[in-house]
Amino acid sequence: MPFIFRRSGICDGIAMGHAGMRNSLPSRELIADMIETVMKAHQFDGMVCLTNCDKITPGMLMAIGRLNIPALVVTAGPMMSGI
Repeated sequence: MPFIFRRSGICDGIAMGHAGMRNSLPSRELIADMIETVMKAHQFDGMVCLTNCDKITPGMLMAIGRLNIPALVVTAGPMMSGI
């Protein structure tokens, strides 16, 4: 049964230039923990990860490695820059 769930992510554009920037890289660990927790709690057999951020993609890959289940990662490419 498919189940869609989301996880938090930190935007470097907003976090940079103040104390919040210290949380950008550690957020990868939190993302991996959130995914791992949901996947284990619901005992899913596999997952599809949709990602396009340099913080979320590594977090998802970390979770896949920890879970050792079939997974597919689909990247959307880089985010478009603003004006």
